Amino acid sequence: MDQHLSKPINLWQLFQLLEKWGKYIVDMRARHTQQLTDSVSEQDEDIFQRTTQTHSVIPPEITTTKNHSIQNPPSLNKTTLNNLSILMGKTQLQKIIQQFLDYAQVQYATLQEAYQMQNMDLLQHKAHQFKGEAYQIGAEVLGDLCKSLEKSSHSGNMADIKKYLDCIKIELQHVMTILTTEFLSA
Repeated sequence: MDQHLSKPINLWQLFQLLEKWGKYIVDMRARHTQQLTDSVSEQDEDIFQRTTQTHSVIPPEITTTKNHSIQNPPSLNKTTLNNLSILMGKTQLQKIIQQFLDYAQVQYATLQEAYQMQNMDLLQHKAHQFKGEAYQIGAEVLGDLCKSLEKSSHSGNMADIKKYLDCIKIELQHVMTILTTEFLSA
């Protein structure tokens, strides 16, 4: 193949490449392309704006100045989860969700510990890992927060790191509630 997928690997993008070379599931590709394009283009720019509108937890001094008209965006991209369900089946999706829920709790605790130890290398590494897992499960706001935490840990700004960790905690609780009630108990 002469295609490249960068990390974090998006299962849907991988599926698109397989579809391209395998010539199957053509109609699913067209439905997903526009949504994928829309969500990726503003990811980093509007992270604070989206989270503020959703949960009102981001302190105003670190919000972006760019004006967006997103109204209460979802914490989960349910299209991503539906696509995973189509690709893997409901039972496998539930296993993946449960693994994410278990992983997320441990990962957040590790982020907190790295912050307490002021270990910027560990914080950056764990934020990077958590970002990829969040995006894979469709938790885009959580992934965006982890991405911003990763950048802040690189610069070592402890005040911003603390704010991101607080926001991640709230967003993670919200994501876990949605995943548990809407996908595991169904």
